[in-house]
Amino acid sequence: MNLNFIEDISSVDKSAYERLLNTNDSPFIKHSFLEALETSGCVSDIKGWKVSHLVSKKDGALDGFLPIYHKNNSHGEFVFDHSWSYALERAGRKYYPKLLTAIPFTPCETRKIITHDQQLPFIEKVLSLMQEKNIESWHILFPDDDLGAFLKKNEFIERSGYKFVWRNKQYRDFDDYLNIFKWIGVIYLFYLAYDVYKSSPKDINSEIITVKSFFSFFKDGFLVAGTSPK
Repeated sequence: MNLNFIEDISSVDKSAYERLLNTNDSPFIKHSFLEALETSGCVSDIKGWKVSHLVSKKDGALDGFLPIYHKNNSHGEFVFDHSWSYALERAGRKYYPKLLTAIPFTPCETRKIITHDQQLPFIEKVLSLMQEKNIESWHILFPDDDLGAFLKKNEFIERSGYKFVWRNKQYRDFDDYLNIFKWIGVIYLFYLAYDVYKSSPKDINSEIITVKSFFSFFKDGFLVAGTSPK
């Protein structure tokens, strides 16, 4: 087995890489996507994304890949860790450079250790690099459930956050998704008609005057505007 760090994914044979992928893997970990990020200049040293991918070969054939970047900032990660960097700086420690395993500019859960052999000593190899380069932290962003459990088993610290995730509820396309709002609008109009039908008639010549507070007007307006699907 041979483990080495490389400076660009173009040096990895695309067909060999694709054989490591599963049929249900995210398109964001495909060779073509990662290569496009590098060749377009979106991912480069000057942008704060120094490539240092870890590849594993057995008998000359690729059998593992781990995306790694040396980061001197936190741009393009969709994880806001500035408070951590400030805290380490005040403590006299170094937050940057840091190692990052993630898909650049893509806050999606994916496999990060791309291999069919989960026993590859990737973690040990990266820890050796950190010791050699005096790097204090390694961040693995948006791992899938299996990788998350594996990392916690290997004494990684989990940091939780919040994000909004779109999950398709069997919509055929975007127009099909928009149809639900049309039906909500129809139901809302029926509700208004029913409300008018059930309301009691009022004497417009009545001398009774109801005084409403500013807050009451604000509340009514907010509820009407917030519950209207239009």
